[in-house]
Amino acid sequence: METDHLRCIDSLQPTMVRVGQGNCHIWQWKLTDCSATLAALLQVLSADEQHRAHTFLAQPARDTFVQVRAVLRLLLAERLNTAAADIRFQYGKFRKPALLENSSDSHFNVAHSGDYALIAVAQGYEVGVDIERMRAPRDLASLAEIIMSPAEMQRWRKLPDQARIAAFFFAWTAKEAVSKAVGQGLQLDFATLDTGIGQDGDTCDGVQVIAGEYGPCAFCSLAVPDGYSAALALRLAA
Repeated sequence: METDHLRCIDSLQPTMVRVGQGNCHIWQWKLTDCSATLAALLQVLSADEQHRAHTFLAQPARDTFVQVRAVLRLLLAERLNTAAADIRFQYGKFRKPALLENSSDSHFNVAHSGDYALIAVAQGYEVGVDIERMRAPRDLASLAEIIMSPAEMQRWRKLPDQARIAAFFFAWTAKEAVSKAVGQGLQLDFATLDTGIGQDGDTCDGVQVIAGEYGPCAFCSLAVPDGYSAALALRLAA
């Protein structure tokens, strides 16, 4: 049966990304609404995950949860040479999932937004990933004031309007990825992190920041479809 389920992911090809001192595999895919695929993926989930899936009131949210969690199980099972059903998770203070039994020192993180999802798996490094569908909120400047450092904000104000949107969403995804890498969700003070946006000639790749008491992290942008922004972060040894 698991071989049949693996057909749901055999078209997903990982991309190797190097950031800071470590390597990470990234899988990106367009979320499906195929009822047959979703029904097959539902069977991959544990009993408690299936129960959680049925608690979603909105069908799109339910479908996203089912396929992201099932694909995660299948990918981890393939990498760890085990059955998807045998994988067990534990959760950090802010609900970041991790492998309960982790003799392989593998770490993972997931993200989704709009039509796309990402799964990152790193060896020996805590990892965070984020993807956001870009839009132009009316309160963009106010949101930027909340998440950007003073130096970032100074540089951001000098950017053309369209560049400001892309810069804001890169800063958001990079900081979210760092926060997830250190297991803090949205609790990390984003304004203390400077992503380097707006610096001349800067690509925002391979940048290092100090995530407060949690130490150094390296992050980079990820190649995603037009209209989206995404970033990956690894927590480095202090």
